[in-house]
Amino acid sequence: VYLRLIDAPPRDAGLRFDLSADTFRLLHAFEEIWREMVGKRETIRQIHVGVRFFDLVPVASIAAPDLFGWQPAASENPGRLRLSAALDRLNQRYGSGTVAIGTVPRGLPGYMGAKIAFNRVPGRGDLRG
Repeated sequence: VYLRLIDAPPRDAGLRFDLSADTFRLLHAFEEIWREMVGKRETIRQIHVGVRFFDLVPVASIAAPDLFGWQPAASENPGRLRLSAALDRLNQRYGSGTVAIGTVPRGLPGYMGAKIAFNRVPGRGDLRG
């Protein structure tokens, strides 16, 4: 991860981890790096944030277990792997960015209430928390 700030020198940090196809594991790795780079500062003024991945391998090349029976998916959460694969299939079928993973910023409630409907009248299900 590379971070270029407005009033400070650029920063970079990295993390090495086992092979994974779990999007959530990658996001967790990014959060670790971000905390290391930024610390507990409430705000930072950045110009540029860059993320690079190295030593990527096709999933098909790691599907078979190694000589001792180990395979990367054995140590991962099967539900999260299925969800990551489903998100990848949707984005491949309908275009990049069709489905994106986001987080709720700290301090906001889990349910934000009904949203403004521009093309339909909200139903009862939209109003429940």
